[in-house]
Formats: sequence, C-alpha cells, structure tokens
Amino acid sequence: MRRAALFLIFALTLTTLACNLASPQATFAPPPDPSPSGQAVPPAGTDNATATASSPAGADPTPTLFGGAGQAVDLAAVPTTLPDLATWLTQARDADTPLPDVCTALLAARWQTSGDTCQAADLNDDQKEEWLLTIDTSQVSTEPPPVNGHAGDFWLLHDAGLYQQSRAGGEPADTAPTLLALADLTGDDRPEAITVFETCGAHTCIKTYHILSMHRDELQDIARSSTPAGQTDPSTLPSISLATVENEEIRDANDDGIDDLVLRGGVIGSVGAGVQRTRREVWAWDGFLILLADTLYDETNYRHHRLYDANLAFDAQQYDASAGLYEQVVTNTNLEDVPPPTDNSYTALDSRAYTRQFAAFRLTMLPLLRGDITEATRWRNWLQDTFPQAPLAQAAAMVLAEWESNRNDLPAACAAVTNFLAAQPNPTGPLADMGYGNPALAAADVCPLR
Repeated sequence: MRRAALFLIFALTLTTLACNLASPQATFAPPPDPSPSGQAVPPAGTDNATATASSPAGADPTPTLFGGAGQAVDLAAVPTTLPDLATWLTQARDADTPLPDVCTALLAARWQTSGDTCQAADLNDDQKEEWLLTIDTSQVSTEPPPVNGHAGDFWLLHDAGLYQQSRAGGEPADTAPTLLALADLTGDDRPEAITVFETCGAHTCIKTYHILSMHRDELQDIARSSTPAGQTDPSTLPSISLATVENEEIRDANDDGIDDLVLRGGVIGSVGAGVQRTRREVWAWDGFLILLADTLYDETNYRHHRLYDANLAFDAQQYDASAGLYEQVVTNTNLEDVPPPTDNSYTALDSRAYTRQFAAFRLTMLPLLRGDITEATRWRNWLQDTFPQAPLAQAAAMVLAEWESNRNDLPAACAAVTNFLAAQPNPTGPLADMGYGNPALAAADVCPLR
C-alpha cells in the first residue's frame, strides 16, 4: 500500500479573533451554466461548450494544438470567461494536453498565480489522471480581494465533469482553496485530494479542509466534522475547520495502518474567547467518512484547564484518572487562576473557589459509583467545611443523601441535584462563561449521570 510521506508544517504568525466561517461552495458536475460568482460549469459537449478564445498580450500568434482523443485546444488562446475556461480545460484534458503546458498558459492568461495548485493525480485508479487546479478569479470578480492570497476557486476535472470549490459569499478574508496534499486516507491504495482555504478576521485565521475522494468510484467530499443520527449524505455535513493552525501532518496517528490528517492549533485570539490552549486533532477514516478520532489538549498550569481534563476523563468513563485530576484541582496550590474574560463581577479568586467546588463535588459523587460511602463522605465534609454556603456544597450533601435513600440509585440522585442547582442563581459562578473558546459548565453539568 502506498503511504503518504508528507509532513507539512505551517508556522503562522497570526493576530487572532473568532469569526464566523463560511465553507466554500462545492458543486459536483455536470453542473448548470455558471457565472463568475462561483457556480460550477459544464464539461465539453454541452450546449455552451464553444470557447471564446482571446490571446494574451505578447502571445505567440501560432496556435499550439493538441489533438489526443478529444478536441484540440490552442494554448495561445486561453478563454477569458469562467464558463469558456471550463470547457477549454475539459477539452485540453480529453486531448491529453500536457498539464504543465496548460498551467503555463493559465499563468500567462492570469488564471493562475505563481505557486497555485497545478497538479495531476489518478484518484480512481483508471489510468487517467484527474486535474487539480486553483483558478485565480481576480480578473473576473467584482468582490474585494482577500487580505492574504487571492480570490479564486479550486477545480477538479475528471471524466464525469468538473468539481468546483468556490470562495463563498465574497468574504474579503477568504483565500482561494488550494491543494494541501495527496494521500491515501481510506486504505484503498488510491490518493485523496486534501484541500484547504483560510479565512482571517480581526484577530484569528481559521482554516477549512475538504477531502475529495473517489473511494466509492464517484467523487465525494468525505471530510466531515459530525455525523448526525440517520445522516447518510456526506455532502450535507459540516467540514473540518480549525483556528490558528500551527501545523498539518499526514501520518498514521492511530496505528491502524492508514494515514490520517493531523492538525495542531485551535486557539482563538479574541479576548472574549478566554484563556485557552492548543490542541491536536486526529481526523481518521471510519469506513465511511473522515471523522474526528482523537483530540489531545496541551498541558497548561491553569486550574480551569485541569478541571476540563478531569471532565474529559470522566466523560470517557476513565474514573480513576478523572479522580486524580479532580484532586489536583482541589489541592494543587501551584495551579494558576484567571478571572472570566468578560464578567468583571468575578475575580481570579472566585474562579479558584468555584473550580475547586466543582471538582470536590465530583470527588463526592465518583466513589458512589463503586459504593464507597466513606470516601464520598470525606469529600462532602471537605466541601461543607471549606465552602459552607456554596450551592455545590449543598449539592454534595444532597447527592449522598439521595443515593442512600434511593437504594444506591446514582442517576436518581443526580436528577435531584440538577433540579436543586437549576433553581439557584449562578451555582457554578464564572465556570458558566470562561470565554467562548472554553467549555461552559452550568447546573446540568455538575452531576451528569442520567
């Protein structure tokens, strides 16, 4: 099996913000008649397959023609409109025109900029290469140019027609989609085409990734960030996106013998996002889609991050690991505390207090999973002694009492605790909003067993 040996690192110097990201429009061919706004265009042989050719200034007036299996094209007469360009490129591919010659012509006609994607790859193992191109649409676009790079589309020409990812909505920050890598991510010895485009706001740059595959013998975008229940159409699911990407790798990160897309980043630079940490995401093949298989957060010395790690371990039913982390939250005096980013009514000391209360409640609840009432009582007593007026201290007493009175039914005890806390004003204090880049912890999150 071919293995992708690609390791890509992009060190980004970024000023950062949270911005709403629009994924590029993606259309599979054969599409309708296009417009310069970025709709897909039909292949040769359709009603509008006649190209309007014009020679760029200084071009050799002698046509350079390739006849191959398809209609000959003139490399000195590159069309000036997107519909005609699509027809011309389709004819060039059908005629077995050398792609480097085509891309030289595109560069001269200002349909490409130096460094743009111009690559061929056999994605479906039919011995005929697909063409992968970034098309610079600046000369036909009335939209403002992006801050970085240039406006444009990503085109993939294949036997069924043309696939197009276009810069959506004319956002000035959107760069043209381009090819990140060719790599076999499904284990079928066929390469997938991984594309990326970037959107930058006032403080943050966000990258969006699509993975184009012919694993099922038709071109599909198989990179998806979620799979809602009953969802079987990959084209309607959200794509992969990550803020402040520090590096990108193609490697087998989960030791299943198939390469994965590994991204590192995730920090949003806006003040309102709060104090965050970088994470590593592993996007891997599950037999149907490329999905998020693993997330690993960087270790920090912030107490609220240690609490989040404990909660992640708890959610994964790694109860011993979560108990050890909760105890660090309560007892480690070297951990740092910060106030919430936008609510001035709370201080760093408040954050410390509520974070310790939350952890101590979980340390009261966890022993009850194994019927250890002695350990649960110890942490209940600690909470009542240290924070006697806190709703979470009262909740700790309640979960123990309800567990005993309901014949060790912990979900029933949690339900009572949740109802009690829901009636209290701000029972989790600043943990409810440590910034929109961090998890929000509310009354329903304190005792989540159902």
